[in-house]
Amino acid sequence: MASAQAIEDERPPGTEGDGGARTEDEGPPPVVMPWRILGSVGGGVTLRIVNDLTLSQKRFGPSFLDVAGSVVFPGASRWRHGVTLALSGNVDGEGPPAPDVNGIDGLSQWTLTPSYLAYFRFGEDLVLTGRAGAALTVAPYFVMGGEASLGAVYLFTAGFGAYAEVTVDLAFGLSGVSPTASAEAGITIDYEVLP
Repeated sequence: MASAQAIEDERPPGTEGDGGARTEDEGPPPVVMPWRILGSVGGGVTLRIVNDLTLSQKRFGPSFLDVAGSVVFPGASRWRHGVTLALSGNVDGEGPPAPDVNGIDGLSQWTLTPSYLAYFRFGEDLVLTGRAGAALTVAPYFVMGGEASLGAVYLFTAGFGAYAEVTVDLAFGLSGVSPTASAEAGITIDYEVLP
């Protein structure tokens, strides 16, 4: 029968002592933060980086409303991953239309944007976000595009706050690529799903 010392010598490296459990020198295990569900409602303005005069466009596009919902996945690091789905609609119309080009009435242009969400939480009241995704205008006609944004959230309470966000968007329409930049602000809910 093998002695206790012989058994100890046959253990793989790193499993000495208590079988590989954490020691005091390694500190406590990282805390895994639970799921978070986010919702926001806001509005903003759009600046056209390239202005298409053949469409009678103005430098500033119509103001818009934005409603978004997000899910942040559990994680132990400050940078956590998530997904967002946003719906945006124009508040103002745009015109008068150019010859042979239809104008856009208020609340007639709708864009659906699924995107990846990067979620950085700093303390109890400050969150920084980054998003990148596809911007799909679904009405009054279909236009594909892409967008990237950076935002900040300040939480007044554990789950309610205000946000501001800047976005760069590329739309691939009939007249070519249309780059725009927008800024928006609004209110947000940040709900932690407790186990």
